[in-house]
Order: sequence, then C-alpha cells, then structure tokens
Amino acid sequence: MKIFYLSILLLFSFFASAGVDKTYTPNEIKADFRQLYTGLENASYDLYARTPKSVFESEFNAWLTSVNGPVTHLEAHKQFMRFTALANIAHTKIEYPIDLLMAHLSNGGKLLPISISLKENSVFVDDYYGISESVAVGDEILTVNGVDAYSWVQQLQQYIAADNAFLANTALEEGFAPYVWLHEGELSNYKMTLRRTADNKLYELEQPTLAFEQHRNGLKQSNQKPESKPREFKIIDDVGYLKPGPFYNIDTNAGNDTWNNETFEQFIDNAFTHFIEKNVHSVLIDLRNNPGGSNTFSDLMVAWFADKPFKFASDFKVKVSQLSRKANTERMTNSSNPSALNKQLETFYERRNNGEIASFPLELSQPNEREKSIAHLPVAVYALVDKSSFSNAVSVAAIIQDYDFGTILGEETADLATTYASMEHFTLDNTGIRVGYPKAHIIRPNGNKEPRGVVPDHSVSSLEQALNFIRSQ
Repeated sequence: MKIFYLSILLLFSFFASAGVDKTYTPNEIKADFRQLYTGLENASYDLYARTPKSVFESEFNAWLTSVNGPVTHLEAHKQFMRFTALANIAHTKIEYPIDLLMAHLSNGGKLLPISISLKENSVFVDDYYGISESVAVGDEILTVNGVDAYSWVQQLQQYIAADNAFLANTALEEGFAPYVWLHEGELSNYKMTLRRTADNKLYELEQPTLAFEQHRNGLKQSNQKPESKPREFKIIDDVGYLKPGPFYNIDTNAGNDTWNNETFEQFIDNAFTHFIEKNVHSVLIDLRNNPGGSNTFSDLMVAWFADKPFKFASDFKVKVSQLSRKANTERMTNSSNPSALNKQLETFYERRNNGEIASFPLELSQPNEREKSIAHLPVAVYALVDKSSFSNAVSVAAIIQDYDFGTILGEETADLATTYASMEHFTLDNTGIRVGYPKAHIIRPNGNKEPRGVVPDHSVSSLEQALNFIRSQ
C-alpha cells in the first residue's frame, strides 16, 4: 500500500474537526505570494538551478494580476504549491494540505478509490478500494473522462516538487487519489477505459467516488493490511533483518523532541546486540519506503558496521540567509539540549554574510568501539532500497556503497544522492502556510555530482528476492 494513502487512512481514524476553508482578501493573499517568492529567492541554495528566473517571474506576475477578489485557503495553497514546484527541486516545496483533505473527508467528502503505478508513459491499477468485480490490480487505464490517462495524470504533477520525472511519478503514485481531489475537487464519478491484464481485452468502468469509510471497506475486503511496525528487527533464516524506520524521533508528538535520538540509539543497540547473540552471518537493513531524516540518527546505525571513519557527503555547501539563521535560532531556543550541529551552524552563520555560500565543515563520524561493532566479525551487510527510499535514507545507501561498508540491493532510488537539501522552513504571515527550501548542496561521499539516485549493486524487487540473493552468497 502507498505510504501517503496509508497515512490518510490512519489519520482519518483520529480526525474529528470538520474545519473551514478560510477566505483571504486580495491584499492578504498578494502579500503572502510576495513573501513566498522573496523568501525562496533569498534563502534557497539556488532557486533557479533548474528553472530560469523568467519562468518564475512570468508565473508570479500572471497570478498577481489575476487576483481581483477573495481567495480561499485551498486555492491559495494550490497556487503556492504550483509556484514552489516550478523549481523542480524536491526540497523546495509546500506540503500537501492534509488538514483540508481531512476536513473534506470528515464531512462525507469522496475520493476516487484507486491507486496507480506509472510505467513507461502508461498508467496501471496498483490498488483498488471499490466494489466493481471487473477491476483487477495490474489492469492498464487507457482513458479517464475521454482523455488519455497518462496525459491526464501528468496534470497532477504541477503540485509536486521533484528533481526529475522519476521522482515526480513516484510521489504521484504515493498520493494519487488525494492529488486528484486537490486538482479537480470532488467529482461524482469517473468514466474510464481499461485493458484487462488477464486477457488483454478492453472494458469500460464508470467509477463513482466514494466516502473514505467505503475505501476502508474495500481495503478490508481485499485483505490488505497496513504494515504493523515503523521500526523492527528480527531473525529471518539466520539473517538479521533490521527495519530502522524514519531517521527521526517517532516516539513523541512534541516538536522539540523530533531530533532526540536517545530512543533510536537504544533500538539500534538492541538490534545489533541481538544479531551478535544469534550469530547471524548477514544483516539486511531495509530502507524501502523510508522518508529519511537526520544523519544524527542514521550515523548511530552505520557506526555498528563501519570499519573506518565516514561522513554523509564529500562536500556540504551552505547558503547563508536571514531565514536560515532564524530557523536555527528557533531550534536552539526550543530545545533544552541543542545539538552540536545547531551550535556549529550558529557559529558558521555568525562568521558570514547573508547570501554567502561556503562549505560547511563536516566532521567525520567514527566507527563504534569493538564491543559495539560487527565490523570485525564475519557478518556481511546488505541494504535494501526502492524508489520510495527518500532523503537521508538515500544518503545512508550512498554511504554504504561509497565506503564499501556493504552491498546495496533493490531498485534505483527516485530521490538523489547528490542533491539540494538540508531543508529549512518559513511561514507565510497571513495564510500560515509553511514553506520548505534547501539551504545546501550536498555532494555524495564519492564526490559524484551527477543528480541521480543510488543505483543498487544487484537488482531485486522484493524482500524475498533479497533474502534469496543473500542465501546464495
């Protein structure tokens, strides 16, 4: 099941407030639009790295001119998402308005009960939550409401911040139905032409949108269950299986504890201690469907099998700005024990002027001492990645590959190993919309500046295939 769809399923169980789509005056919305553009231009490492300034200027001026009446929060959010996504940089983004979607669903709103996969300019049914017995996973969707399905789907990508088509398609697959609602609002039904995989025959489907409770019923009928644990470790046929989960604190809802890694460190220590006690011959680290996080977490894991000092980048160039200074100061103020990295950033900013770009001094992370390490043992390390391994999960895979700490299995990551990242945020004054931007250009450990994901050493498409490969070694 897609991560984004699953998160909606879980949130819907707890969401109670119906919410109201607030309306803003033209002056309020224009002020926020100016603040958005100015903030992105001044604070992003390079807003125009992939899209010329003229494109931004044209879109900016056209929309300002078009605003001549009140604008709802949803319409403002959509426009600001589209504008920010023009950068074609994954970390220059405004998040999906999940609160507005939850309000829509809690009021009985409906969604298209289909998830998709995209392959070679074609659209396929990846999951189905409706009741039609005609639809099967793997069937190809040819048209939607009379429009070529792939062309129709591409309209949704204007809201998605992505460095390339691979990453944009991956993000769209994660949240297809929510993006359909965002773009088109609620339609009563969709007329589709599909090609059945089983016999290659065409068939027509008039699919009504369904309330989310009906989606959940369809999920239950198809015996598809959400994954149970965000983090886990276990032994599978003498292989130590480790799913580290996100590289941030998931054990608290308190914002100032997001980067407290004490619980994560204990989890990692318990996992590797267990593997040693069970005398495993291999460890498989599952980084699939991992949203990433911070290396202050992942380094604790890598240190267990590293046989030499390491760092997550060969170069970490940072652009200094007032917004980044403010974000770092707020982190330090809101934390009872500011991290060493935040203190380093404070010093880094103090010595430089706004607009200046300089290499941030990355310290080498050290391998663990012998009593907390498997580097000296005859234990092979593997990492399993997929196109939905994002952000710091990609960095972890790059470290393992570039330092020869282990073998990468799976499929190429959609997110990049050399990337514009190290996100910061600022908030628009009137709408309260939160804007993300990358303050840095991170070059992968081996120095390769090509904007590409981590390519696995061996291609596998499932956990079972990964385990079979390990057994064969």
